[in-house]
Parts: sequence; structure tokens; C-alpha cells
Amino acid sequence: GSGLAVISALIASASYGVAVNFTKHRLADVPPQVVSAGALVMASAILLIPGIWLWPETMPSAKAFNCTLLLGVVCTAVAYALFFRLLKHTGAMAASSVTFLIPVFAFLWGASVLGEKVDPQLLTGMIITLLGTALTIGLIGRRKNA
Repeated sequence: GSGLAVISALIASASYGVAVNFTKHRLADVPPQVVSAGALVMASAILLIPGIWLWPETMPSAKAFNCTLLLGVVCTAVAYALFFRLLKHTGAMAASSVTFLIPVFAFLWGASVLGEKVDPQLLTGMIITLLGTALTIGLIGRRKNA
């Protein structure tokens, strides 16, 4: 990838880490549904101008439009509500660690539904991801003596 892609990925990762910790510490008393709604409304407002500016010449089909709407409203809104609820009841580290599982599930869905190739490199990455997530949230590792 280009340097811009790498820098963008690093900025996105850092922003995510800052946002999760900020939300946990500064918005702890705000109901998760309100935080979720606020995040989604703000993201929609930010994307409105580029969305209008880059509007396609040919309108998407009704099916494509409805699928996008369903994906955005149901999947994203529900995921945000669950994430912010998890963040409220656990720490920022445990809540953010669930995002490490996204590539694992993407791999599993790709292999089972789309017939994507399973190779040792992918399996190794998936195992490392699962072990890292387990270490992060304390499922495995050193136990503190009582």
C-alpha cells in the first residue's frame, strides 16, 4: 500500500483508541443508546456533504438502496448500541477487544458462504487474533494470587 493508506490506518486506529477511552471516562453517565445515537447522527452529518457531492449519475436500484439502509440502520445501529452498552459495563480494553474478532468472523463467513480459500497463513492469523483477544480480556494468562 501507499504511505497515505498506512498513515490513514494508523490515524484511524489511534482515533478509535482515544474515542473508546474518552467515551468510557467522560460519557459514563450517559445512556448507551444516547451515545450510540449521537455517534451515528454525527457521522451522518459529516458524510452528508461528501455524499451529496459524490452522488452517482445513475441512481442505485431500490434493492441496493434498501439493503444499504437496512445495513446502516439495523446492523450498525444495533452494533453501536451493543458496543456502548458493553463499554458501560466493562472497561475500555475489554469492549474494544471485541473488534479484534471482526476479521475472524469475516474469514469464517467468507470461507463458509463464499467458498474463499482457507490456507495456513489465514489460520495462523486467526489463532493469533483469538489468543491476543483472550490475553487482552484476561481469559488466559497469569492469574493473580489471592
